[in-house]
Amino acid sequence: MNFDDLYYYQVFTLVDITETKVYHTTNSQDKDIKRNQQRNWDTVVQILGLRCQVFDLTTPTAELSDIKNLFFGSDFSGIQKVWSFTFGVDRPDIFRSNNYNPTGALFLDFDNVPIITGLTETVNFKIPVFRCHSTQKNITFSSLKNGK
Repeated sequence: MNFDDLYYYQVFTLVDITETKVYHTTNSQDKDIKRNQQRNWDTVVQILGLRCQVFDLTTPTAELSDIKNLFFGSDFSGIQKVWSFTFGVDRPDIFRSNNYNPTGALFLDFDNVPIITGLTETVNFKIPVFRCHSTQKNITFSSLKNGK
């Protein structure tokens, strides 16, 4: 696959999706947190793969950021921990919906999918799910015009 031919997207979320590569639970509380972080990341990867093959998936990074310009729900504000990553697909407009929103299908696919909370996130979720709309919106997507 030539990565120059891919169409890229970026994801921002307030949900702890740290990739830890911990796949088994243990008797250690620290390992259990890492396992649950990995579970959230696995969920994200599985949802992305519902419509297409994902290429050039980056490891999510977390930063403390002022979220006022990131289009999260109004229940969240100020400096928060935000995870982000990018990925590519080989087909243009695979996530387009209603012929106008280039990421609309991602919002449909992710909305109300269960998550594990109580990890290292800095916000409280009323309901432990990805929310793509409303005052509890905790994940957002953007199409990157010129690659990564």
